This record gives sequence, C-alpha cells and structure tokens, in this order.
Amino acid sequence: MQIKIISFFLLMIIVACSNQVSDRTNSDAFPGVDLNLEPNMSRAMPIVDIAKEENTGYGPSIEIPQSYIEEKKSIHMPVIGVILGPGLYRVIAHIQILKAFKKNDINVNVIAGIGISSIVAALYATGDTPDKIEWIFHKFFNQIKDYPPYSSSWILKAKQELIDLHPWKTIEELDLLTTLPSYSELDNQYNYTNRGNLKQVLEENLIFLSTDGKELGKFNIYDVSVFHKLGVDILIGIDILNNKIKFDTMSDISIHKFNQISNLSFSQKGQLSLYLDPPIDDMSLDSLDNLPEYTLKTFEYGNIISLKIKTAISGWQERTNVDLE
Repeated sequence: MQIKIISFFLLMIIVACSNQVSDRTNSDAFPGVDLNLEPNMSRAMPIVDIAKEENTGYGPSIEIPQSYIEEKKSIHMPVIGVILGPGLYRVIAHIQILKAFKKNDINVNVIAGIGISSIVAALYATGDTPDKIEWIFHKFFNQIKDYPPYSSSWILKAKQELIDLHPWKTIEELDLLTTLPSYSELDNQYNYTNRGNLKQVLEENLIFLSTDGKELGKFNIYDVSVFHKLGVDILIGIDILNNKIKFDTMSDISIHKFNQISNLSFSQKGQLSLYLDPPIDDMSLDSLDNLPEYTLKTFEYGNIISLKIKTAISGWQERTNVDLE
C-alpha cells in the first residue's frame, strides 16, 4: 500500500514538471538566444512558381517576392544590380571594385557574371568576402601561371581550384539573387538564367570564350528586361575588356571571340544605368606580369566610382519622390 502511494505522488510530480517545461518559451529553454526570428529581407529570396515552368531544362521560373522590393523602397534604397563582364585575368578588377563597394557601404542586391567572372559572382553570392575571393583567385593564378588559358591543363586547374572545392547546389539557392549566361538549345544563343545546376553553368562559363565554347550569337549582355524582372532599379555594368583586347599567347580564333563580345558590350552599354570601364593600362588578358599594379589601380577606381554610384542612388531617391526625412 505504501509503495502505491509513493508511486502515485512520484507520477504527479513528473506530470507537473512536464507541464512546466511545455509552458516555457524558446528563449527560456535557451538563455541568451533569441529564437523568435524574423525573415531577413536584406537579400532577395526567390519564389519558385510551378505554374510558370518553362521548357528550358532548368525547371520552374523564379519570381522576386513583392515584399522584398517593397522593403527596399521602404528604407529609401533602390535595388542595385551588377553585371561582371568577362576578361580572364583582368577579373581581379571585379574583386577590387566589389571590395571598394563594401568599404563604401554600397550593397549589391542582384549579381551577374560572364565567363570566368561568373565564378566571382557565384562566390560573392555565397557570402564570401571580396578578400576571400581575391585569395582564392591568387591561389589559382599561382597554379596556372605556366599554362596558356583554355589549354586542357588550365581548364583542369580552374575546375579544381575555382569550382570543385565548393559544394555548389543550384543558382536559386545562393544567398544573393544571381543570374548567369547559359546556352539555350531552343534559341541557339546564350540567355541569362537564375535557376539550375550552378556547377554545370559555371563550367559552361569557364570555356565561354574559348574555341570550345558555343557561338555568342545575339547574346544581350546588358539585357535590362531580365534585371527589371528581378526588381533592379539601378543596373551597373563593369566592362574589363573596354575594347582593349591584348594577349601574349592566345590564338587568333580566341581573340576573335573576345573582340566579338567586347564589341557587343560596348554597343549595348546604353541600356545600363551606369557603365564602368576600369583602367586597363598594360594589363594583358592572359598575363599576370602587371597584376599587383592593376590590383591597386582598380581598387582606387572602385573607391572613386563609389561616389558616382551614391550620386545615382540619390538621383533615384529624388525621381521616386521618396521622403528622406
């Protein structure tokens, strides 16, 4: 009898304790940690619309939440998109300009990259800092300095050092809204895509301007309609070719493709809000000889151009009649 009474009281104690635990909040259960998290609207989160699936092989299309665009407008800031143009070893200029943007508190909301610059865009979209991206590329440069661009050894090293080391998933899973060129068999030309297998698209961009790459066709580098659909208000294009094609070792065929895309870039720049052409000087597209000087000059250029972008932001605010007070 005494055993039954003791068991009954023990059972009552256990029930009472369990009720107290269930009534506790998450914050009580984890002291010092706020688990009542609100959505982070500092980056665009794509929505997959199954009803708008297109027959492109990349799955359903991506739409930008209206709440994200409204949130940007509510804090009196435009959505800024940046397109990183192709340029082989001059790609270091993109990294320096992104570094200057960060220093000057210019937030990139949508990013695109063409050719090897697509890897810079993807790394940046994962949340890697410009300093880390610069380290990754310098490591790559040290590995390939004895190989001509687009040779089999060069491509192998590029895949190993720039692509294979990262657990890429899909473009739409990146932290920053990203769009990259990919060849469409339906259109027989390159178009921007913001969904699909990221590693596959990066490998495709790696040989974008090589003799093994597809023909450029009527590729619209600064396709403003694509970026407007992504909510972009100010579209910035960074042209590191700037109609100054200089090689030390490349073949005539490859030079032709670089000239072709450089001409496309220059002729289409009128679509942009801002067209940036960093200083080229004697920086060859396939040589690392002037890399230190080029790095410093393009970072300085990034700091100067940041002031121009802030002016563009102020102009957007005035045009949209935003009350800044």
